[in-house]
Amino acid sequence: MNKNNLFWLTAVAVHTYLFYNQVQGYNAPVFSLVLIVLVGAAHRALLSIRYWWMGAAMQLIAAIAVAWHVSSWLQTIYVCTLFVFVGLTYAPRSSLHLAWLNGLVGAFLGGFATHIPVLRKEFSAQTGNTFQGLFRFKPSFLVFPFSVTTAFYFLYNWANPAFSVDFSFFTTHINFLFIGAILIGMVWLCPLFFPWGIESAVEEDSKRKDELVRVRKVKKGILPLMLRYQNQQGVLLFGMLNALISCFILFNVLQMLIPDLQQTPKGFSEQVHEGFNALIISVLVAIWLIMYYFKANQNFYPKRKRLVQLALLWIVLNGLLTVFTFYKNALYIDVFGLTFKRIWVYMALGLTFGGLLFTFIKIIYLKSNWYLIRRTSWLVYSVLICYGLVDWDRLITWYNIKEAKNLDMDYITELGPTKLPYLQELIQQKDARIVGLEKKIKTQIKNWKYNHREQEAWQSRTVDEDWLRKIMIEQ
Repeated sequence: MNKNNLFWLTAVAVHTYLFYNQVQGYNAPVFSLVLIVLVGAAHRALLSIRYWWMGAAMQLIAAIAVAWHVSSWLQTIYVCTLFVFVGLTYAPRSSLHLAWLNGLVGAFLGGFATHIPVLRKEFSAQTGNTFQGLFRFKPSFLVFPFSVTTAFYFLYNWANPAFSVDFSFFTTHINFLFIGAILIGMVWLCPLFFPWGIESAVEEDSKRKDELVRVRKVKKGILPLMLRYQNQQGVLLFGMLNALISCFILFNVLQMLIPDLQQTPKGFSEQVHEGFNALIISVLVAIWLIMYYFKANQNFYPKRKRLVQLALLWIVLNGLLTVFTFYKNALYIDVFGLTFKRIWVYMALGLTFGGLLFTFIKIIYLKSNWYLIRRTSWLVYSVLICYGLVDWDRLITWYNIKEAKNLDMDYITELGPTKLPYLQELIQQKDARIVGLEKKIKTQIKNWKYNHREQEAWQSRTVDEDWLRKIMIEQ
C-alpha cells in the first residue's frame, strides 16, 4: 500500500475513535498532535517551511483551548484552523485567506474526488482483473439507473404493499452513523495526504510579492510629474493631520492634569466607548492613507524624505493615542469592573499596535501593501486563537468580586458555569452583594450538578468541567 494511503487511513481511524459519538474536548489536542505528526511524515518537505509550522501551531493552540473550556465559538475557530492547516499543506507559502479557501474547498469533496481515480488505479493494479468490472463505469454513470430503479420499486410497493423488502436487518445490524463518521473522516482528511487546491489562485497569489519592485513602464516625464504631485499632496495632508492629532493628544494630557477640563455632558462610559471608536477609525484611515501614498514608485521617489518623516510621525502619534485609550479603559475597569467589552477593547488595542508596527516596517523597509495585509491577517488570526486560551468567565467573576468598586451581580450571574464556585462561596459567606439573587444562583448550581451527574467519556471532557466536578460534586 502507498505510504500516504497508510497515513491517511491511520488519521481516519484516529479521528473516528476520538470523535465518534463524542463532542470536542480532550480529543481535540490529541487528534491535532497526531495529525501534525502524520502530515509531517507524509510530506517531509513541509518540515522546513515556517508558514506550515505556524498553521500547525495555531490549530494545536486552538485544540488546547477547546480542551480547556469548550464553547460554540471555540469549536468554530478550531474547525477553521483545521481548514487553514489543510490549505497550508497544499500551498504552504500562500496568503492566509487563500489557505483557508483552499482548505475549505479541498476538505469538502475537492481533494477526495480527485483522489478517487488514483485509488481506482492502485486497487486495479493490486487485484489484477478480479474486480476490474467494478471500476468500468464512473459513479456518476450509475446514479441515474439506480435512482430510476429505486423510484419504480416504491411505485410498485405503493400499488401492492405486500411487494416489499424488509430493511430492518440493515437498520438493526449495521451502524450507519459509524459508517458515516468514517466516510466524513476519509473525505475531509484526504487533502492533507493528497494535497489539492485552486492552482490558478495560488499562482496569482505568488505573484504578489512582499517586497516592492520599481515600475519602469511609464513614459519619461509623466512619472516624475505624477510622483511629485502625490508627494506634495501627501506632505500637506500628513502635516495637517499631525498638527490636528497633536492638539487632540495635548488636550487629553491637560484633561488628566486639570480636573476642570474633564467636565463633559457625556458619561464616563460613553466617553470611553466613543474615544475607542474614534481611535479605531483614526488608525484604519491612517493605514489606508499610508497604503495609498506609499504604493509602487512613490517609495522610490528621490524627494520622499519629508513624506516619510511625516508618515512615521503620524504612526507614532496614533500609537500614543492608543496608549491614552488603553489608560482610559483601565480607569473604567477600576470603577465599573471587568466585562467582555473591556477585554475586547484591550484586544483591539493590541491589534492596533500590531497594525501600526507593520505599517512602520512597510515604510522603512519598502514593503508592499500585500506585506501589510498578510502580516496583519496573521496577527488577527493568532490573537483570536490565543484569546480562547483564557477562561474569561472565570477571570471576570474572580476580578469583579475581589477588585471592582461597583459590582454588577446581574451581569456576573449571566456568565458561563465557571462562575459558580465563586458565587457558591458568596452564598456560604452570606455576602450582602448577592441579596435577591440567592435563588437564581442556587438554581444554576442545581441545574449544573444535575446535567453533569454522570461523567462523560474522556474524549468529551474538558479541564474546566473536571475542575467544576471536583469542587461542586466530589467535595
